[in-house]
This record gives sequence, structure tokens and C-alpha cells, in this order.
Amino acid sequence: MSEQKPQLQPMYAAADFLKVWREKCRLEKETRDLRRQIERLDAELSHHRPTPIADTMPLDNGLLRERDVVRATGLSRTTLWRLRQSGDFPRPVQITCRRVGWPAGDVEAWIEARSHGERRPA
Repeated sequence: MSEQKPQLQPMYAAADFLKVWREKCRLEKETRDLRRQIERLDAELSHHRPTPIADTMPLDNGLLRERDVVRATGLSRTTLWRLRQSGDFPRPVQITCRRVGWPAGDVEAWIEARSHGERRPA
């Protein structure tokens, strides 16, 4: 008599396998969507992170443009305007009839004062 090999039972029936496979695919898609969402939020946040003054300061004259001040402080243009109007932010210097600039040292001192909790007029 020939010896019969035992038959292996499949772990899942076909319906169970499809159910598990669909769930796996759904979770993989959800993971991809969440990763994309995290990347989008990281990109959004990177626009709001203050940039060190040394990275924004032009080397030629030590004056910062408004966009450099916004990057360095993390403030919006509107908040910067409000702080200037209330006297809580350093006044800009007129460079030309259409351009103003902030002395980098004044902006840096303002940031330093804020980081220590001081609130003093510029």
C-alpha cells in the first residue's frame, strides 16, 4: 500500500482571503493618504517657521526687506504692520522713495527681547 501524504488545509477559504486582502488594500491606501496629508501639513508649517536672521540678512547693507523680516520673525505682514503702528516693533528706514528696510540688529534685538518674554516698545 502506498503512503498518502496528508493534505494541507488552506488557512483561509477563498471568501475569507478576499476579505482580508481587501482590508489590507484599504489600509495601505489609507496609510498613503495620511502620509500625503502629513507631507502637505509639513510643507504648510515650513512657511510659518521663523528663519534665523543670519539666513535672511543681506551681507551688503545689513537692512532687511519686509519679506525677510516676515520670515525671520514668523509674523504675518498684517501683524507686522499692526506692531509698527502701535510702536511695538522697530521702525523701518527709508531706503528709496518706494523701499524701506529694517536694520538687522534692531530686528534681531526685538526677537531676542520677545524670546525672553520682554515686551517693550522698539
